[in-house]
Amino acid sequence: MQNIANSVQLKERNMARVLATIRTRGPISRISIAKELDLSPPTVSSVVDELLASQLVEEVGVGLSGGGRKPVLLALKPSSAYALGADLSDQSVKMAVVNLAGQVVESRERELRGEAWPELFQVLASFIEELGSKYKLVGMGVVAPGIISPDGMLHFASREGWRNLPLLEDCQAIFPGPVAVENNVRAMALGEYWFGVGQEAHNLVMVRIGGGIGSGIVFDGQIFRGDLGAAGEIGHVTVEPDGPPCQCGNRGCLEKVAALPALANKWGGGEEEFLAALEAGEARAEAVVREAGEVLGLALANLINLFSPRLIVLSSPKGLIVDKLLPVLRQVIDARAISWQRGRVTVVASAHREKSPVVGAASLILARLLSQPRSFLVEKDHFQEGIGR
Repeated sequence: MQNIANSVQLKERNMARVLATIRTRGPISRISIAKELDLSPPTVSSVVDELLASQLVEEVGVGLSGGGRKPVLLALKPSSAYALGADLSDQSVKMAVVNLAGQVVESRERELRGEAWPELFQVLASFIEELGSKYKLVGMGVVAPGIISPDGMLHFASREGWRNLPLLEDCQAIFPGPVAVENNVRAMALGEYWFGVGQEAHNLVMVRIGGGIGSGIVFDGQIFRGDLGAAGEIGHVTVEPDGPPCQCGNRGCLEKVAALPALANKWGGGEEEFLAALEAGEARAEAVVREAGEVLGLALANLINLFSPRLIVLSSPKGLIVDKLLPVLRQVIDARAISWQRGRVTVVASAHREKSPVVGAASLILARLLSQPRSFLVEKDHFQEGIGR
């Protein structure tokens, strides 16, 4: 039995490695895959045959020959599988269909006015019904702000006022296939690791600045959640001990100083007016961002000293904030991080920009398929027939 288990694990590992090589290096030939992975040509051919049969990859032409037959080139087939990605808040429901290459192919959004939890799920169900009949879905990922435990309970989201809600259970009630739920910023970090700027970084931190501030940590290619599922709550790091009270129960949290509502309030107006002033280059608005960047930069420098990530990725529903903050953050980090970390940590904007939450949500499903393709494809009723078709 042990030998059988080891054989299954080896086949799973080989398929995942071959698929990853085709996905990231393709178009590529079988012989080049064998050389890159140090696998025998027969092993690679066997794995490729399975991938072709499952339609995860496709033949896309021929390459140059060094003598003899020209090699057939292989590439990922993005349209072979789609996942739904949903982003929930008390302000909107957003959903996207994301293909196997991490690209958004269709999306929906509905603004909310503080509707109760059941009404929010009615909107989500309507999007599922509308999009589920059009695509070969392999699952649905759903993200929300706040603390979400491994069993899928949303225990706390400060701005939304959400407490102890059965997020996973409610999602499974309206979607008949595989479902994964996660904190929004942690999923966004996973999306950058698989499909964005973090594909070469096994250790990265995602920081999102919007109505609050959150972070997600990818450690050795996996989401780091901590024992209680609350890792990454950088927005609730205390930066002003006697500062303004926060919904979390503490005072002087980072998000009360550097999140978008705090910036607009310090500037002296509404968020949209503040953003318009910032876009126009108004000196006072620029000064507010620089001051917030100093505080946020200190928090990120401390985070670098603690976790030593290769990459920090910045995202915001308002991309302008990222563009304005990046230069300040880089300066502060260079001055404040431990000397041997300086210059070794890259700080960049998200590849997916405003789409980052829905791509991250879909990545919760797509990452399973790409990292464990043989196991995932055993569920042929989900993959081959699709869900809702």
